[in-house]
Amino acid sequence: MSVGFKYEVKVEENGKNKFYKSSMPEDNILTVVRGLSEDGKETELLAQFQPGQNIDLNIGQMLSSVHVSLDDTNLGALADYRPGNDFRPPLRLTGMEVGIDLKCKNHHEYTQADIADIKDADAGENPWDGSILCVVGLSAQISAWSTKTVNDFSALSAIDNGEGTYRTRSYSGIKFRFTSSGRFGYFDPGQLVNSLVNAVVLFSLPATIMGAVALYGIGRVSQIYKQAAEYSSVANVGSKN
Repeated sequence: MSVGFKYEVKVEENGKNKFYKSSMPEDNILTVVRGLSEDGKETELLAQFQPGQNIDLNIGQMLSSVHVSLDDTNLGALADYRPGNDFRPPLRLTGMEVGIDLKCKNHHEYTQADIADIKDADAGENPWDGSILCVVGLSAQISAWSTKTVNDFSALSAIDNGEGTYRTRSYSGIKFRFTSSGRFGYFDPGQLVNSLVNAVVLFSLPATIMGAVALYGIGRVSQIYKQAAEYSSVANVGSKN
């Protein structure tokens, strides 16, 4: 049994929304699926999917990558109420929740550590050009019961007396919870110019402050500095004339 999905990334570029789709080879999204190590860190490479390739994950491998088995006892469920019986149901009966966390970055944001264990991404029918990397992180959340209730009406409520019949079914199984986030960076020439101008202004600010303190903030010594500054100014004007 497996779970398949595709996704779309929305990015604001130059004040406009641009969309990238995992199902489109020309959008160049490489999808990497990672499980958890024994200490709970997202490290293990489970699968990778080339741009445009369908994302199809085997549920058994997903559970194994987060170190969970459906035969494990659900310690969050209540034990048997009978005295001396501590039986708790397995996850196969109570169900559980699998988290699928999608994080996308472009080539300005991801690092070499993010792609160190990726192999042959630039080969095949749809090679990856390094534009966008999306990492799918898997996690497991175990509660008492993971259920869904469904009502099936066999006879709708009558108008005259309001009577009707329905059947209620309660299912337990694996739920999938999807979350997404991302970070895209771009080179902005205008922002670079603004940063350089601000840096020049900030670098000149200490000299301006020290000059003001020397001329007006240290008493009689400031008078000497002020006279020297006025003399220097007059000397410069005279030399120009």
